[in-house]
This record gives sequence, C-alpha cells and structure tokens, in this order.
Amino acid sequence: MQGSVRDFLEKTQRNLYSDQTCRIRISDLDGYEHLSFTLRKDTDLNKFNNVFDQDMLDAGIHDVWDCADEEDYTIFIIAEIEL
Repeated sequence: MQGSVRDFLEKTQRNLYSDQTCRIRISDLDGYEHLSFTLRKDTDLNKFNNVFDQDMLDAGIHDVWDCADEEDYTIFIIAEIEL
C-alpha cells in the first residue's frame, strides 16, 4: 500500500458524510497501538499533539483492514514505524 497514514485518513475523511464517523486505531509494526480516535468530517489531524502522533500520521502504511458492527465502523492501520 502506498502513501502515508495521513493521506489515507484524509481520503477517508473526504468520503464521510457530515454526520458520519469512523473509529480509527493505529498501531506500529510491533503491534503497539499509539492512536485511537473517532474520525469526523471536521477532525483536524494537525492538532494531534502527542509527541509521536505526527510521526505516526506521516509514516507509510504497512497494512489496513476494517470491521463493522451494529455500533460503529472501525479501520485498523499498521503504520510502517516502530516507536
């Protein structure tokens, strides 16, 4: 898969309806989850301010899969980074 986590999330965000949300869970290559949040149409990824958040968002994508249930839709991302 090509592109950064940020590119993927921005594309996903553009496809959301104004009231639609999507749960995002981002892990590094070691399987440690660094980011878990609800993506909305107006989520500003640049405002994430944990010391590793922007590094995770700028990393490449190793793998992506999704899961939907009655309550929500979740996208799992493994970033090409070890933190």
